[in-house]
Parts: sequence; structure tokens; C-alpha cells
Amino acid sequence: MLIAFLFLLAPLSIAIHNEFESNYPLEIDDSYEFYSYSSNSQNLSFTTTLVESEWNTSVTALAYDSDGNLSFGGMMCGMFPGEYVARNLPECIYQDGTGSNNHSGFAPASFGQVHRNGSLATAEIFNSSLGGDRIDDILYLSNGDYLISGWFCWGAAAYGAGAECEIENGAISIDSFEGDDAFIARVDSNGTWLWAIPMGGALWDTAHSLAEGPNGEIFALTSFCVNSGIECETAIPTFSNNITYGKDDLLLTEISPSGVIQWVQHMGSEESDHGPEASFYRLQKKGIVATDDGGVIVAGSACEQVSDCDFHIGGIIMDNGSDGFLGKFDGDGDLVWAQQVGGSGVDYLQSLAAVDEHRIIVGGNHYSGDFSVPGFSLINYG
Repeated sequence: MLIAFLFLLAPLSIAIHNEFESNYPLEIDDSYEFYSYSSNSQNLSFTTTLVESEWNTSVTALAYDSDGNLSFGGMMCGMFPGEYVARNLPECIYQDGTGSNNHSGFAPASFGQVHRNGSLATAEIFNSSLGGDRIDDILYLSNGDYLISGWFCWGAAAYGAGAECEIENGAISIDSFEGDDAFIARVDSNGTWLWAIPMGGALWDTAHSLAEGPNGEIFALTSFCVNSGIECETAIPTFSNNITYGKDDLLLTEISPSGVIQWVQHMGSEESDHGPEASFYRLQKKGIVATDDGGVIVAGSACEQVSDCDFHIGGIIMDNGSDGFLGKFDGDGDLVWAQQVGGSGVDYLQSLAAVDEHRIIVGGNHYSGDFSVPGFSLINYG
């Protein structure tokens, strides 16, 4: 039985233990109850349909701006690229606040805002030249700009190796490397793209987690080579290609406010690591928090469905086995500490958020009957 868990951590107390033969002290804030639950419910202010289409439509990103206005992002008219071609390139017909609309491209990304009463305020779509685009995260920045990230050019998969694809907005244009690539774009308050960065390789990639540091620096967590099943590589502008340790891996990057990548950290194992669902829907797997000292905390899952493998993070190796992990990197991209989280079964860290300048909250699910973190343990009842 899958059991969800939620706990508060005081992250600055964790330290690296290079041998990882025993748990190294990890301080949990015990002023809050540490608990697990199998289901929950929540009162909603409104329930509404924002956008609907004839094909698969999903919201995969939500964010509030500084005034409390809600934005959403996702994909419309999603289907697999081969199906789109087999259906003779059908139009995307959708309904939004302005009524019925149609779009001729394949599976465009959607972005919009919602009034406080739940009605649709604005909605727009953007589409790469071969289509198949989705927003997986939205982050409002301290100066009023915002970031969107996700993936683009999934449609290239229907046209074989060498298919060229790009996405553009105004004066900003980026090319995919081999399709199904990750992107990050900075947008001003008027909706104008200021810059965009592509990252990608031979298989599916997405930038699904964003955070802003105290000096305007940007951190992004990207899953690359998802569902590869084999070693593959991804290209990063101005950096050498990163090759996976085996299957899908993670890339943590710091980006300057002007859109220049400062450093890249590659994390992964010979097995699958924290890979989101490679489809028009996805499982929520997000996890970075910027810290006031210019660093960043990352969380995720490693060696999924495998009992024993080596997980590489920041120049050290953890003997992992379908466990979660936490790690902190400083502003120069150097590992400060790392911690393994889990038991003898399959366990996941799925989400991470800041509580205040000293604490983070981590959530996930576990199958282990002996799931524990230092000082606390959970029982899985079956």
C-alpha cells in the first residue's frame, strides 16, 4: 500500500557523510506533528473549467503573483505525435473565456490567469513549429517578471532523426536539439519574452522546478533522457554535453538574471532517477528551494524500483536503493550536504517547499515498512 508522508526539516543542520553507512544527523522540527495519511480533502473556494478541448488538456503548473492573482500553465489538445500524424494533423478546437477557438498546430502550451471568483481572466497559447509543448512550472520573480519552463518540440518525434523544430515569441527564438527538449523563458509583466534557454538531447527532457535566489539568480531542476532505458546525453548552451549515468538523470543549474548559465550539477544513477511522466499528463515531481545564503536545496528520488545502486550527487556517491534524497549546493555549485531518506522498500520524495528562512517542508510517499529519518519512523500498514 502506498502511504503519503509529510515532514518539516531544518535544512542547515544536515551535513555530508561520505561513507553513508549510517544516518547522519538530520534535524526535524518536532514542534509540528510528523504524520502520514492515505487520503485527504480540502475545501475549495471555487471549482471551474478554464479551458477545454477535443483532446487531452491538462494544467501542470500553478503560481500566484505578488498581488495574489493565480496563473496556470499546461498543454492543450494533447495526443501522441504519431497519433497526430495518423489522424491527418487535426486542428486543435478549444473553448475558453472568449468562446470557441481553433489552432492548427500540434499540442500547444497554454498559459493564463484566473480571477479570484474562478472565472478565466486571460488565456494564450504558444506552439513550436512541430508542436508538442507544455509548461511544467511558473515562477513570479521579485522584480515583477516571471519564468515559465517545461518542454517543447515533442512533435519532432513523428518525423524522425534530423527533424528541425523551434519555438519563438516576439524577438526571442530557440531551436530544439533533437526534439522533446526542455526550455526556460523569462517574461516581463507585459508578456514579452526577454530570453529563453533550451536544453535537450536524443530523448525527452523537461525543466520542471524553478526558484529565485536572494540576488535575482535563478535555479532550475531538469529531468533529462526520461524513459531512455539506456545511456544518452543532453546539450546545454555554453557547457559540454552531459551523459547520463545510465537512464534518466537530473540537472541542477544556476542562471543569471540576464539568462546566462553559471554552473551545472549532474545527479543520477545507472537506474531511473526522479523522472516525470513522459506524456501529455505527468506526475508531480518537483523539488528545489533557494536559500538566503545564495544556495539551493534539491530533493528527489533515486534508483527507482531498484534495491541497490550508486547515486552520484555533487562529487560523492550514495549507496541508494529506491530512496529519496536531499542535498544542498552553495552559490558556486559545490555540494554542502546530502542525505538519503527512506527504508528497505520503494520510497519517493515528490515535493519540496520553503516554510521560512530556516525550514523546508518535504512530501512524498513510501512503501517501506521501515521508513525512517533520524529520530522518527513511520509504519506502513500494508
